[in-house]
Amino acid sequence: MTDLIHVEPAPEARIALARWAVTQTPKVATVGPNTFAIPADLFSSVPEAALIGAHVDGHRYVSPDEEASVSAEEGTAEAELTGVARPEGLLAAAPGEPLPEVPPESYGPDSTPLPAADAGGDDQEQKDEKRAESEAAEQHVCEECGRPFTSERGLTMHARRVHSG
Repeated sequence: MTDLIHVEPAPEARIALARWAVTQTPKVATVGPNTFAIPADLFSSVPEAALIGAHVDGHRYVSPDEEASVSAEEGTAEAELTGVARPEGLLAAAPGEPLPEVPPESYGPDSTPLPAADAGGDDQEQKDEKRAESEAAEQHVCEECGRPFTSERGLTMHARRVHSG
């Protein structure tokens, strides 16, 4: 089976890529409204102008000219990776302990702080008590055997199955 490279050209380059695709033998197929499936052995013959601004297999296409100009500007320095965790940016945390404080400069200029966390122990106990009270109040008790049910339907089904003669 032939390996296919999915190319989604920039809007202004779609016609150029389509013209190139129909001249191939066999013709290069489309796999979506704006995506072409180009056999890997044909990819190197795609016109450079049709690839500028395109997404190739989900990644932005970088032309050799663009790559050379970026390398020349940066010298031999590596390009900065964004969105990648680095050891110096990681903080140590211990289970059961509060999270370490993060310096404010770690956040972006448009970030908003989260509200402070409540201790919540008492609130949770009160919620549990209320839930237990409401469940007890909602119980339906069988008049014949005294068995409790949480729903009217459960009580009715019980009465039909167990107590109907």
